[in-house]
Amino acid sequence: MIDPQTGSLTLSQTVQINPGDSIDRITAVNFGVAQVLNDMQTGWKWLTVKNVVVETNYYMISFGFYHDVLLQLSLVVAAAQFDLNPRWESWSEADEHHTLTRLRQWVHAELGRDGVFGWGRVRVDYDPKGGASSICITYTA
Repeated sequence: MIDPQTGSLTLSQTVQINPGDSIDRITAVNFGVAQVLNDMQTGWKWLTVKNVVVETNYYMISFGFYHDVLLQLSLVVAAAQFDLNPRWESWSEADEHHTLTRLRQWVHAELGRDGVFGWGRVRVDYDPKGGASSICITYTA
């Protein structure tokens, strides 16, 4: 799914997301469900798409655009569909740490490692304030 040479995401045989893609190009692709666009009023806009299916996995992808150019991604990978209306009652810190471990394993299977690449940086993080783990990709501008 992630090309280790370019950082591009291949979602299907016909859909590839590339560093520097425009917000118009990505919003025109009809993939996943529950597409939500948040304009931060700082030059940044975030498009979040849930339940993007690639092979046997489901993805929640947040695309970060600065002045309408793709510079960041946040990915979460799961074997089952994401709940479109999650509730805090179903959250546990232990489950989230399992997710963090699973995401690290996924990155290592895809790219061989996390860290710095010629096209950007990949890290797997747990955000204690938000209570979520994700794969964070920052593209080199």
